[in-house]
Formats: sequence, C-alpha cells, structure tokens
Amino acid sequence: SPQGRSAYGSAEGLAALTPDGVRLAAGRHLGADGAVLALAGGGDWASISKAVEASFGAWRGATTPIPPVELGPVGSHHVAAESSQVQIGLAFPSAVPGTDEAVIYALALGVLSGSMGSRLFTEVREKRGLVYSVSAFSRSMKGFGYTVGYAGTTPERAEETLTVFLAELARLAAGVEDSELERARTGILSSLVMQGESSGATAGRLAADMFTLGRARTLDEIRARIEAVDLATLNDYLAANPVPEPTVVTLGPVAGASLRPGGAAQPAAAVEQA
Repeated sequence: SPQGRSAYGSAEGLAALTPDGVRLAAGRHLGADGAVLALAGGGDWASISKAVEASFGAWRGATTPIPPVELGPVGSHHVAAESSQVQIGLAFPSAVPGTDEAVIYALALGVLSGSMGSRLFTEVREKRGLVYSVSAFSRSMKGFGYTVGYAGTTPERAEETLTVFLAELARLAAGVEDSELERARTGILSSLVMQGESSGATAGRLAADMFTLGRARTLDEIRARIEAVDLATLNDYLAANPVPEPTVVTLGPVAGASLRPGGAAQPAAAVEQA
C-alpha cells in the first residue's frame, strides 16, 4: 500500500513534475478536513485563535482518504552495494498504537532494545562483538503498528548477527525478569518526563494522539498505564504473542545472496535502490 513507498519518489517521477501537477496533488491530499493543529507553551487562547484564523482561516477542502495498510509478503532480500559494512534491517507487525497492548509491548521492546543493558545490546554487541550498532524500535500509523530492527556489521559477521538477533526476538516469548521490566519501565518514564519538558515534543505528542486516537492523553494517564503493567501481565502477553517472522533486508557486498531467518543464504529477490 502507499504507506510503504519512499517519500523520495523516483528519478523519473521527479523529472516529470510540473507546477500544475503539484497543485493538483496538493488539492487532493492537503485538504483541511481532518487536519490537527496542536500547540504547547505560552500564549492565551484569544491571541492564538486570532493567529490561527489569520493563517489557516481560508483553508478549505476535503482530502483523499488514506487507504488501509497492506503488507507485502514476508521474505528476505539483498540490495547489493559497494561497502565494507553490511546493514541488516528487519520489520514485523506489532501492537496498534493507543491500545492497552501497545503499553505492554512498549515495555517488552524496552527489554529488547531500551538501553545499554538491553538484550540486543548485551547479546549482540557486548558478549559477541558482532556489531557497532544494533537496535529495535516501534513505528505507528493510524490503526497499525510495526517494529523495525537494525544491525550494522561486517560481511563476515552478518550471518551470525542475524541469527543472534532473531534468537533474541524469539526468546521474548519465554518471558523477562523483574529487573529487566523495571529497567525498561524506568527508561520509558524518564523519556516521558524529558518529552514533557519540550514544547515541541509535547505538541507533537498531542497532535499524534488526536490523529490516531481521537483524543489527547495527559502525561499522568500515560504514566499510570505504564506503571500498572506488572511482571505477570507482561510475561503472559509475551507467551501469547510471540514475535512473528520478520521481513529481512540486507544492504552490502554479500554478492548474489541474502540472509534469511535461520542463517542460511538464499537467492536474492530483485530489489531496486531508490
């Protein structure tokens, strides 16, 4: 679906752009209906309302509905590139933003990749020295959430890196320890406090809440939901929701082959670089 397309477009598409075409596309996709404006910081409602009316009062029109997310088939792909490194990317569906499940999953992801004490950092980098960088992080759209994983390594260590990464994803289903949960919880709550200190981050959070959930959450509400998740709740969730098989993409000099879950090589699917 369109959500998966590169925002850069293609060389041919960029060359074919015209002013009229850009205006036509803007008219279809940048209508005022459903737009969200969030503000945080100083100011009084009267002056803010006047400024907003002056800037956006004449903005009219509907916008083309965003289609539902459609995922491509799970698989592994290799993009050949002249490089001394191999970049490994993984992606798989995860919790829908704004749900109780999303709060639990955020803590699980914090155990996996939330700090220097996380499982990925410890098992992939510290114990084995396989990578210079490894992480997993969540991304969301309205009604859909997914997780992206990344590791940067050498061609000689790429296969083992992917194998260990996938093993850590699978190991989540066996549960986590209380110390891991508390470390993840502390990290998320600390980040929440820091975000609350930034007007820009606060405005972004409020706008995202309104767009994805239809309402704005307070920091106290978010904090309470994070603090309410205990170890049994998290481990029951992980046992019932094992990480699905991810799509794996490698970029680098592994000529003619891509790495697949399990560590073996397979013929690379045709992947064009943007």
